[in-house]
Amino acid sequence: MRRAVAHYTYHTSIPNGASLSRSIFRCAEFVHRSRSSFFPLFVVHPSRRVHFRNSQQLTATPVCAQSTTATTMSSSKVIIVTGASRGIGLAIAQHLLKESHKVVLAARSKDQLEALKAAHPGQVEYIAGDLGDLKTIPKIAEAAVKTFGKIDGIVINHGVLEPVTRLADSSIEEWKKAYDINVFSGLALVQASLQELRKSQGCVLWVSSGAATGAYAAWGAYGTSKAAMNHLSAHLAVEEPDITSIAISPGRVDTAMQKVIRDAGGGHMAEKDHSSFVSAFDKGELFKPEQPGNIMARFVVNPEHNLSGKFIKWQAGELSAYQDA
Repeated sequence: MRRAVAHYTYHTSIPNGASLSRSIFRCAEFVHRSRSSFFPLFVVHPSRRVHFRNSQQLTATPVCAQSTTATTMSSSKVIIVTGASRGIGLAIAQHLLKESHKVVLAARSKDQLEALKAAHPGQVEYIAGDLGDLKTIPKIAEAAVKTFGKIDGIVINHGVLEPVTRLADSSIEEWKKAYDINVFSGLALVQASLQELRKSQGCVLWVSSGAATGAYAAWGAYGTSKAAMNHLSAHLAVEEPDITSIAISPGRVDTAMQKVIRDAGGGHMAEKDHSSFVSAFDKGELFKPEQPGNIMARFVVNPEHNLSGKFIKWQAGELSAYQDA
């Protein structure tokens, strides 16, 4: 059985005119059978929808669940992760490192990034700085190419909730700062990385929020900036068809941002909304960062291209192949 060892867009012809395109080669073996011959094909992600140009018989035999093979097949991926010093970004970085990938990390705080680099020699490069300063952004892509020679994916995870104030009480300057961090820095990073992403036919994963589609009082800057992020992801998918671009909502996760909601939201948010966040924390109902983080880490190295342009929750059925066993 011949096994494919790459996850790039792939197109090959086989006898009798059947053609397989855009497969993630991961966890199941597909065997093509015709009337007179037996043709072994490839290791393909079990959730991948396979299209043939004519009506050939196709059988699939699962060969693994959460595979260690997946790591081998997508080894040495180079992934940029922003907001990587804590929370979801840190969880994503740790999972990628555990799976032997290389990462370029970006965040304001240096200490955690330096600790990761020391703990994983040869796997980590980082840029510490203000991601709201657009002069910082090109340095991240440059570091990836200089250190590891390529860029296979980006996780745009950094963001701020502030200002937590109602429209009547917030300033345009506060909104501009929020948009610089939540929207324009992500766009700038994609632009700086685009040439390499085209080469690798890579993935951009935007860590979004339910606030992109559901309005909360005093979250105007955050919610609208996340909606803008989602639309950026969709536009990237349309304009760059060889790159997978997806926005994923992590839900309510036990991170520093949740503390900001609890501490600063009272008196600004609607009381019932603020109380629901406080209650979720008190009852231990918040997700752990690694729950959505692990799924996002798996997706960015082995993206399902059919999901490009979509905004979905991390628990969605479309991501079932990436869930923890």
